[in-house]
Amino acid sequence: MKTKLLLDAVISVLPGTTNKGLVENSNMIVIIKGELIAYNDRISVSTFIDDPGLDIECAINANDFKNVLKGIKEDEIDLSMADNILSIVSEKTEAEIPITEDIKNIVNMIKNLDVAGLQFENLPQDFNEGLNLTRFNVSEDYSDSNNLFCLKIDGKYLYASDDYRLSRYTMKGKVSSSCLIPKNNLQDLVSFKAIGIAINPGWVHFLDGDDSVFSCRTVIGEYPVTEKLFDSLTGGEQIILPKELKSTLEDITPLYDEVLNSHKGIKLKIKDNILYCEIEKEKVWVKKKLSLPGTGAPDVSFMLSSIFLSEVLSYTEIVKITDRQAIFETDNFKHVILLQLKED
Repeated sequence: MKTKLLLDAVISVLPGTTNKGLVENSNMIVIIKGELIAYNDRISVSTFIDDPGLDIECAINANDFKNVLKGIKEDEIDLSMADNILSIVSEKTEAEIPITEDIKNIVNMIKNLDVAGLQFENLPQDFNEGLNLTRFNVSEDYSDSNNLFCLKIDGKYLYASDDYRLSRYTMKGKVSSSCLIPKNNLQDLVSFKAIGIAINPGWVHFLDGDDSVFSCRTVIGEYPVTEKLFDSLTGGEQIILPKELKSTLEDITPLYDEVLNSHKGIKLKIKDNILYCEIEKEKVWVKKKLSLPGTGAPDVSFMLSSIFLSEVLSYTEIVKITDRQAIFETDNFKHVILLQLKED
């Protein structure tokens, strides 16, 4: 079979594996007659290869499998199983990886998802764009009683919020059901490039253009962010941000680990019509000074994700300032940030 075809399939299901899971074989890829499945009780990813060379049933360590395949330069490989060993042979390579054929328990858990019986509906064409913009603004506090550590899909809206930020993306179409997706699933979902969705109790399932399926657990509960909340957040003094701000962010963002503190990635401070960009990591501190193109801007400061801000600047260079918020807004996106107290 084709080496690259198998390698791409293995890489595509890796988000469903983990070395820290409590589920047996959660660090493995299950192969069942051409179907590759990874399941860790939080995420499951599956894809199918229509090739008789993959007509086997076993579970294999995902990283070992990936690394061996990456090291094979030949286009074609042969797979065979014997004595709990998977042999991989190409023209110049021979490799053996331990496997387990005792996959009954994990297969039963996977079957409970009933992926084969799902009825997918088409996602709006801009779903992935909206997901990429809103995912930065989901709370990192997994103990939050209001479930703000989730992104909400609700009809034509995507909502995200925490104690500092509020985001809404209005998609070009609707999803028939709603769900809450925890933040720790969103990065992998963004990479998946979904085109279809199916929602059932406790899980949401996404389909991509190759008919691969990404499934992740959802949260059942209330979510306080509604459309009425955004209706009250209007007005403000309009400020045009400097065109060189985007390139400045590209220079200083690598200094900060936004995985840990996404809402504190960068501090923007406006004082005397000058925009200051500050970023700090441990003992490293950088401050950039940029002139605002207009005049009369109010003195304010606020913090936000530098990666998110860089994305937003691709859509708009305008921020509106009220007495309490900074607001970024386009035709289909609105993001609100609480201002910090004015500084001397």
